[in-house]
Amino acid sequence: MELMGDADQPSTFKCMLTVLHAIIAIGSLHQARSGLNSALLLSHDYLALHRFAISQYNTAIEGLRLYIDEHGSNSDANVVLLTCLLFVGFELLQANVPLAMNHLQNVLNIVVERFPRTLEDYTAHKQTPPATTSDHLIDELIPACARLDYGSTMFGKRYPLLDLVRDDNVLVRDAGVPASFDTAVEARSYLELMASGVFRLRGDLVRLAEQACLQSDSAPTEFYQQQCYVKALSRSVALGCEENSIHIRKQALECGIAAVHEALEAPAVLFEDPVDRAAMAVEIECIQIWFLITTCRETHQVTSDNFDALFAKAIDLAGKYIQSTAPTPGLQPKRAFSLEPGILPTVFLVAEKCRDPIIRRRAAALMREGCMQEAMWDGTPYATFANRLAEIEDSMAESMNESALRQTSAASRSAGSPHHVSEKARFSDTVLVCDSSKLEDARLICARYRHGSEGEIEITEHGVDLTGDEDYLHDIAYGWV
Repeated sequence: MELMGDADQPSTFKCMLTVLHAIIAIGSLHQARSGLNSALLLSHDYLALHRFAISQYNTAIEGLRLYIDEHGSNSDANVVLLTCLLFVGFELLQANVPLAMNHLQNVLNIVVERFPRTLEDYTAHKQTPPATTSDHLIDELIPACARLDYGSTMFGKRYPLLDLVRDDNVLVRDAGVPASFDTAVEARSYLELMASGVFRLRGDLVRLAEQACLQSDSAPTEFYQQQCYVKALSRSVALGCEENSIHIRKQALECGIAAVHEALEAPAVLFEDPVDRAAMAVEIECIQIWFLITTCRETHQVTSDNFDALFAKAIDLAGKYIQSTAPTPGLQPKRAFSLEPGILPTVFLVAEKCRDPIIRRRAAALMREGCMQEAMWDGTPYATFANRLAEIEDSMAESMNESALRQTSAASRSAGSPHHVSEKARFSDTVLVCDSSKLEDARLICARYRHGSEGEIEITEHGVDLTGDEDYLHDIAYGWV
């Protein structure tokens, strides 16, 4: 890939320098944080490298601002888009999700406003067998933008801005999913189509829940409690005149994702290599997307037990995925960083929803063992989050004298014996609120349906101490799983 332009022109040279400053900034910051530990944080080398990364970042921001001011609509959109994406990565590495989301919004606006034709071609390809790899920079960047876009809906954004499914009927007619996939790129292309549709459908349900919340006397007024309440209400809110269309879309997406899952299960060259990380990542993400679409209108959390086999498979694949990235024995493990969501959203989903204690604990452990960050997802603090959630739910179960049944042997569980964890000891939805200056007072806001009380939603708050994870956190509000 090449940045187009005349390198002899001063303006082109300056914009290329801006990109280079952004690349150096994110590279320096990643190097500074890749072996992050408390001793390193106090070292002169870390502080110097971090200051250098910040200075390069500030230089890149100022350079981009001057370039846009000078050229306006004639600025090279490829350069602006790439630089803003690097800014997203830089802020994510700093665990500054709010600023990263601001940069991401700029990225998506650029795609929509400056590359409408390319976006149209991309969405068209999503509904037919995918094209071969392109030599154009924008064609390589749009998939990354799309994955960041729908991944950000887990952090409070209602909708993906980029709609990969321009015609909802295409999923009803024929998703075009082949019987098997030849490459991981092909498999991911079809899964992205389904994921985009799933997150847009969830956004519509949240929109309807927000409207209903405004008319409810029982809804909480505190902002984050209200967010959790709306999230839970989206499972049962009346759909009104949209009921038929939402039902059709949900059914079509379920069929499409089932077809992708079947194609992933089919024997193919793609899956002959047991450590094909790209293929494993697609399989893992497919489990998450399947769970989200099939349970988005479910208020009974005991139905999550039906997914235990898939949860176990996801964790097994995630373990192999992480093992394939393990460093040579004796070497210091480095923190891996990816600009796009990968396996962590699914691993966290398992840690949040699975009530098999063995699978659940393994999921939380993997988030720490992986020593990785994928976009907004950082395994270390979310492992703490997941463990605290499990602790609260386990305490609820024990208070109802269910601890003995909760510890049913693994053999009986594998034989199909239910967990017998009451609906009363399960949350339907959660939101984590963290202020970087008060990590010992992080808030875990939880919602559950009080079945038998006319579907009333109960909101509770619990404390979470994240002081051991201060190296990885900034101000966050997470909770759209």
